[in-house]
Amino acid sequence: MCDRQAEGRIHGLCVRMFTGVDARLDGRHVTRSGGGVTVIERVAIAPDSTATAALERLVVQLTREPGVRNVSWHLRPDDISASGPQDRPVGG
Repeated sequence: MCDRQAEGRIHGLCVRMFTGVDARLDGRHVTRSGGGVTVIERVAIAPDSTATAALERLVVQLTREPGVRNVSWHLRPDDISASGPQDRPVGG
C-alpha cells in the first residue's frame, strides 16, 4: 500500500528490479481509496531463479521508499490460502 503520488515510482522500481533477471511481470492491479493506493504487481519467478534475490532487494527497497505503508508478497500463488501473505509493515 502506498500514497497515490508514489504509485508510478513504485511501479518503475518493480520494473527496474526485475529487468535482466529470469522473471516475468505478469500483471498489475491497482485499487484506489481515499489518499492511498493498493498496487498488486504479479511477477512469475522460478524458485531456483536469480530473480529471487531481486525480489528480496525489491522488498528491502520498498520498505525504505517514502509513501509506502505496507509491503506484502506471496512466494507461491497456488499456496496463498495455506500460508497467507508475507507482510512487512513500513515505518510509522
